[in-house]
Amino acid sequence: MLRFLLAAALLLALTLQARSLPGHANAEDAATSLAVEQGGGQEVDKDGPIFPEKVDLPDPTVVCVTCDGQGAALLDCDHCGGDGKGPCLDCVPRRGLGWVERDLRVLRIVDPEKAKKVQAQLDDVQASLDKFNLDFGLGLGSISPGVKPCPASCIRGKSLINRGHECLYCNAKGKVDCSPCKGKGEVPCQVCQRKKRRKTTCVECIGSGRSFPHDLETRRPVDCPWCLGRSLRNCGQCAGLAELEDECQPCAGSGKAACTKCLGTQRMPCRPCSGTGDLSGFVGKSGRCLTCKHKGFTKCGECKRGVADCANCEGTGTKKGPCLHCKGRLYTLCGGCDDGSSRAWLDAADRFLTQGDAKAAVEHIEVAIQRTESRHELAYSGLVGTNEDRRKLKRTQASELKVLKKRLSKAAKKLKD
Repeated sequence: MLRFLLAAALLLALTLQARSLPGHANAEDAATSLAVEQGGGQEVDKDGPIFPEKVDLPDPTVVCVTCDGQGAALLDCDHCGGDGKGPCLDCVPRRGLGWVERDLRVLRIVDPEKAKKVQAQLDDVQASLDKFNLDFGLGLGSISPGVKPCPASCIRGKSLINRGHECLYCNAKGKVDCSPCKGKGEVPCQVCQRKKRRKTTCVECIGSGRSFPHDLETRRPVDCPWCLGRSLRNCGQCAGLAELEDECQPCAGSGKAACTKCLGTQRMPCRPCSGTGDLSGFVGKSGRCLTCKHKGFTKCGECKRGVADCANCEGTGTKKGPCLHCKGRLYTLCGGCDDGSSRAWLDAADRFLTQGDAKAAVEHIEVAIQRTESRHELAYSGLVGTNEDRRKLKRTQASELKVLKKRLSKAAKKLKD
């Protein structure tokens, strides 16, 4: 019942904000074309696709050094960042809104004006959802990493079906701790199995096995070494087919996930009493619920210790569909400079040092520091949190800059020598 109401709320918000948009009838179409959960690929109608079908990008000319032309390499785990701890796959989404923003970044490069219109549509949709949440008090935005909505059809701890009774399943909290991460939102990385590195698509060549030469004859240090300053790369992962069989995203290729029936708690909300342990709120019934013995829950018989086969891939760990790297467009964001990253410059600096070109290494590290400082400023200005959150972010940013400046000092020392 609650899931139906939430879905209806989303549909209502999208419908209320319908506007004319080139290539889309309303905001729902705009959001659908951007969200990977709606099927990926191109959303086409009488006005054509929202993304250009082809973007003229140069082809790399040399074998990729990072992966030796294999298209895949043993790299820091992209899920945990190489520290062995990553977001819980069961309560922290890996995709979804993150991919909508990723698609917007692509659109800002290929068609800035259309990107502004789509952003305005999505802002309108979010505003409608916020207003609906405020007016009806459903708490749509109250769930955070480490917790999940109570599956017993309750709102803020009060049963939606058995009116006037508190929900015993969640102890009247309206939410339950995520079982796999014990409410922390972070677990030992389930993707690399705490090994910190794993064989994955090469971020430099995006699976093609080809990259641009690392020299200063044809480019400037301020241009991204991986894409020559174009911000986009041709996707080599799907070999021009726009689809492939890739690891399942919800379970990160493990084939296992928290049970969708009990959310990994091994407890099912009692249906007769709607998780309240009391039947007096129902017509013609009274007294304690004998099914759950006034507990509000029964033992889940659908899983083993809260774990079941992933419903998305049926336990196989892989799923065939639109290429997750390019979304079927055949071009994608450059992993070396996307979203303020300085990765490509630091990688190039290391190679220049290996070649004995300390001057070029220093120039690239300086650009990396400038980009990192700009990224830090944006992250800090956009932070929504407590003063302690701000101090923690400042410490993390200062630590990252300290490492980069140390690398710059070492490169500068070699230049003097």
